[in-house]
Amino acid sequence: MSWELRVDPERRVSHVRMRDTVTFDELEQVQRVLGRDAAFDPSFSLLIDLRAARDVELTWAELDAIIARDPVDACARRAVVVGNLIMSAIARVYQFMRQDMTRAPAVRICQSLDEAWQWLRIRPIDS
Repeated sequence: MSWELRVDPERRVSHVRMRDTVTFDELEQVQRVLGRDAAFDPSFSLLIDLRAARDVELTWAELDAIIARDPVDACARRAVVVGNLIMSAIARVYQFMRQDMTRAPAVRICQSLDEAWQWLRIRPIDS
């Protein structure tokens, strides 16, 4: 498994870390596990950490399906932390597609965890 998930009800945030190559199957699995977590609330903010991800294998249709099935509320803030240009470009596509589908400008692409925590308006989780 090349991902980790933590739900922190005290801080009202879900934190996903992805590594290596991100695939549609893994993203679907993350969404299923998150949606079933007893501590999860759809209104929680979401931090997606892609700093250790190197590539993404997704079609446009798969990305569209991931956005449509997202268990996180459309207006909940999302911070996507990137570590390279590939992830930054893909995160930007996600940001625009999601905003186009939901009309909710709730995604910020961040260059560091500190920037992400600040955008989410919560104190950091010990990493």
